Amino acid sequence: MKSDEVIRYYFIDNRYFNNHVYRPCAPWETFCTTSITTTLTSFTSINRACSDHCSLLCESVGYGQNQRFCRLMLRMVRELWKVSSLVKVEGKIPLVLYRSRRSNLKVAVGDVPGPMVKGMISFVTETHSDEGLPHTLEHLVFMGSRHYPYKGVLDVIANRCLASGTNAYTDQDHTAYSLSTVGSDGFLKVLPVYLDHLLAPNLTDSQYLTEVHHINGDGEDAGVVYSEMQDHESEMERMVSFKRKKLMYPPNSSYGVDTGGFVSSPNSIGHQILCGMIDHDRLLESIEPIEERELENIPADFERPFQMPVPTISQEKVEKIVCPADDETKGIVELSWLGPDASDLYTSSALSVLFAYLTETAVAPLKRDFVQTDDPYCSSVGAYMLEQKNSEVVVSFSGVPTEKLEAVKDRFFDKTVADHMDAAIFDMERIGFLIDQSVKKCLSKLENNPGSMIFSALIGHQLYGEDEENSEQLRIRVNDVETYKKLKQEPPQFWQNLFSKTFKSGKLVCVMGEPSAEAVEEFSNKEDQRIKEQRKRLGKDGLIKCAETLERAIQENTANKPGDEVLRELIVKEFQKFNMFPVSTSTNATASQPGDSFIDNLPITTVLHTIPSDFVDMVLIVDSESVPVELRHYMLLWFELMFQSPAIVDGQVLGFEDISKLTTKDLVNNSITVGVSSYYDRFVSLRLRVDAENYKNLAKWAEIYLKNIVFDPKRIAICAKKLYNAAADVKRDGHSVAAFLSSKQIYDTHSNASFYSHLSLEKFHKEIATKVEKDPAAVIAKLEEVRKSFLNSSINLHLACDPAKIPEEQKQNVQMWNWLSKPSNLESGNGEEVAKNIFDGSPTPWSASALQRGKRAVAVGGTESAFLIQRTQFGHRWSEWQDGNSSLNSPIMETLLLAQYLSQCEGPLWNSVRGKGLAYDASIYVQPDTGTLTLSLYRCSQIAQAYEQTKKIVQEIISQGNLEESQFEAAKRSLVCELIGAQGSIKSVAQTALLNTLRNVDSSMILKLCSQIWYAEMSNVVDVGSKPILQLFDDTKVIRSIVVNPSKVKDMLKAFPETEVSLIVYPVMSNQFL
Repeated sequence: MKSDEVIRYYFIDNRYFNNHVYRPCAPWETFCTTSITTTLTSFTSINRACSDHCSLLCESVGYGQNQRFCRLMLRMVRELWKVSSLVKVEGKIPLVLYRSRRSNLKVAVGDVPGPMVKGMISFVTETHSDEGLPHTLEHLVFMGSRHYPYKGVLDVIANRCLASGTNAYTDQDHTAYSLSTVGSDGFLKVLPVYLDHLLAPNLTDSQYLTEVHHINGDGEDAGVVYSEMQDHESEMERMVSFKRKKLMYPPNSSYGVDTGGFVSSPNSIGHQILCGMIDHDRLLESIEPIEERELENIPADFERPFQMPVPTISQEKVEKIVCPADDETKGIVELSWLGPDASDLYTSSALSVLFAYLTETAVAPLKRDFVQTDDPYCSSVGAYMLEQKNSEVVVSFSGVPTEKLEAVKDRFFDKTVADHMDAAIFDMERIGFLIDQSVKKCLSKLENNPGSMIFSALIGHQLYGEDEENSEQLRIRVNDVETYKKLKQEPPQFWQNLFSKTFKSGKLVCVMGEPSAEAVEEFSNKEDQRIKEQRKRLGKDGLIKCAETLERAIQENTANKPGDEVLRELIVKEFQKFNMFPVSTSTNATASQPGDSFIDNLPITTVLHTIPSDFVDMVLIVDSESVPVELRHYMLLWFELMFQSPAIVDGQVLGFEDISKLTTKDLVNNSITVGVSSYYDRFVSLRLRVDAENYKNLAKWAEIYLKNIVFDPKRIAICAKKLYNAAADVKRDGHSVAAFLSSKQIYDTHSNASFYSHLSLEKFHKEIATKVEKDPAAVIAKLEEVRKSFLNSSINLHLACDPAKIPEEQKQNVQMWNWLSKPSNLESGNGEEVAKNIFDGSPTPWSASALQRGKRAVAVGGTESAFLIQRTQFGHRWSEWQDGNSSLNSPIMETLLLAQYLSQCEGPLWNSVRGKGLAYDASIYVQPDTGTLTLSLYRCSQIAQAYEQTKKIVQEIISQGNLEESQFEAAKRSLVCELIGAQGSIKSVAQTALLNTLRNVDSSMILKLCSQIWYAEMSNVVDVGSKPILQLFDDTKVIRSIVVNPSKVKDMLKAFPETEVSLIVYPVMSNQFL
């Protein structure tokens, strides 16, 4: 029997090999004798042998039979599947697109390294109404299926298989369902169950009542989807977007409807995409039985959705709409045009470059014309393209002063468009810099988040690829770098033609969102009246019937539970070795042999995190604790000025336009903020990223930003106005306001955690903008003090990279960091070198008066949903886990696991709160980095009931002391998934390594914690973890922050009578620090 015949026969019936031994002829024995001559129980060994050595055969043995064998492996992976495309993402990551010979189902697999296997199952969903059918279906498929008719069993099984639940989203033209697991074993167990839910969901009335919408016994509306969409209903951004689509597209157009649906109110093609290290054959094998069951349901003739062309816009359409908002000073404007056909990939890529040219950095034309002016037209501007049959180009302006709403469109054409009528106006040097930066960002994303790149490209190919068998189109989609390099050769006239063709006057839609406090009251009164009429219409008997119907639906949904025979094998049983990215950490703060590392001679405390990357990430951390509070109030303004001010470079002062261009040339990314990954607020973090060949640019730009910025009165005024204008957007977001209110109550007023925000500093920035025009010298003097104080503070430098990829001469040039040297850093009074110290990341302490500040609420007219954030202190740090040991004095593991048990998908809180339609989410978070435990009720339709139900279920479970075994095992594995998933990319591994230095733990801490979680005993978890969790419901030990719509304030106060309410989100910072 010839080797290729063995393979062919196996493909026809993979069971044939079971318990048989075969010895194929040469040349197989040259590379896989051991694999093939042993008993084969599955295809795995033969598949791995072939995949591992296929290229080796072609190279070492030559052509002929072996090349034919390699081709056969690609063509005949399994008899029922065909390899329709085989490409490499950016020339690096192999991507295979399989097509079923039976059903035309497509399965794409990208071999992405790392511990996680991520899958996306995408359906084209075309709808012609605003009823939100795709969104409704997205929720209902998780409620049970033909072969698994149990509510929530999918998420239970997913959690048992090292996932953290499942997820999905509904877009304008498709719905996608996701699954991420640690390793492939769990993924392959969950996938058939997932597919059964997607292809054969139950879709019962009782599921609709709880998951989508119902009326409770009080005559109030609720439901999971209702809670979600209620929050969106009155959002200014959504209202403007919806109106824009209605004006752009004809009635009942699939692109003009709202697929999410409204609180008042599919055809599909399947596509599966997977990224991670997974055996392709085992994957396809797991799909085949599900596919076979559904073959009879495939229609004989199926018209591909979204084939109707979009009519062109024949005239300009302009409309202003009134949106409820407490702050009437700022609105938004959107301009839109129809763009290129979806098949025109080159033009679409060119538009992404053009949008970057128009909007990125302070020198960009739209930023210059609308934001960076003495009298700004908005606080931010962005441009993007929606990929559709005929794409839509949108330019969005936010933070627009109300009196300028109607001036935005005219200024766009009279200034921006008029300035770009001549090709000579285009700055080709800057376009070249932007394209080079785009190439680097693309390769950077390939390291940090390859899955999202692959998912996005394949979903676009699924939706709008002219020929799904066209490998060339797919190859272009997954190789942006190649396209960018072609675009760099285009002349100025190409960019002018693209600009003129895209932004046509007279053929656009313009929608203005005007904020109105009066509309808040109108919406509130209208909702109150609707509820009254609904109660009157239902009557007493009707309300009783509503309550009974809801209770019956809940019972029906929960009555049928999976037995042990269903769950027994659907679990990952063994704690496995995870395919982690390697990382090692070293520092010059400890004694080492000279020359061991290029960081040894740097003048400040430096920590090196060695990772397999083509880039170098720098995080320069400054401890602001010694900076006077008066000066720290200027931080946000200083940070804004850093990236859009003149600066001294090589002894010369360059304008902010030149600085912006050089930044684009030299850096991949730049940012600065308070905190490190949202923790440890006393620190300030300057982050820069460069490709390894340009490591020297880190020191150069860190010095420019921190030391050489020139404070210009005009730039200060512009930035200050931009900052206070931006606060209006935050005020409309209920969850952001709740988080702001929580921090204000917990932390001391002089702490960064309390006052560092757009809301806190709104009035401060407004007064700065006025003062700098009257007394610029005084404002500049303060900013100089800020800079000097920060440069005199303690600094740690973190570098994450592969040192071998940095040019040797740059590594040896330690002098470029000498600007950070301070006499206090170099030697003590005795002439001895001062020891370098790594920062300790202790949490920001609570204010001594925090608990006396009580419970507070803010009424926000821009949201219809309610939000609750409740926090208590948790006095245990990660460093207690340095040795991986748990004790009653260190309940971190037990508290984490108990919180996970309560909050996991289809866990107690999920079923008791979300399952009854009271809120979109109810979760408990344990955060040793901040020293807090947090309860979050998110997007509540019934906040009082949601809180009481949460409190009741938590206290009952803990008092009884017995957790459900299946849920407990699921909680273990889902928590392990979240901990390992947080290190699922090269970037996140580096970030965790940085945090671990602040936590004073080594790199093995997470794996030790995962091991302890895996083998944790239920009784110990309940005994040790209960006390911190119960404290979260002790009113004497918590800070409670609530956001509700003004119409719900009275109802909220009935449930929380001790709450202090503010009817507006007022600016809380006075001018005391001016």
